[in-house]
Amino acid sequence: MQDTAQPKEFYTLAEVAELLGLSGDTARRLVAGEKPALPAFRVSTGRKRGHIRVRASALNAFIEKRELAGV
Repeated sequence: MQDTAQPKEFYTLAEVAELLGLSGDTARRLVAGEKPALPAFRVSTGRKRGHIRVRASALNAFIEKRELAGV
C-alpha cells in the first residue's frame, strides 16, 4: 500500500519536543524570547494566546545547524 500522506508543513510544540527528544518546557524555551533559537508563530484560535506552530523548514534548519556545529 502506498503512503499518500503529505509531509507536514507545521509542527506543534508537543511534536517538536517529541521529534527532538525534549520535554515540552524545553521546546517552549527554544521558541521564547526576542531571539529564539527556533522561530515559531502563534495561530489564532479565538483564545487569548493562541497555539504555537513551528514551520518544518525552521525545524530542519535548527537540526542542521546543530549537526554542523557538532552540538
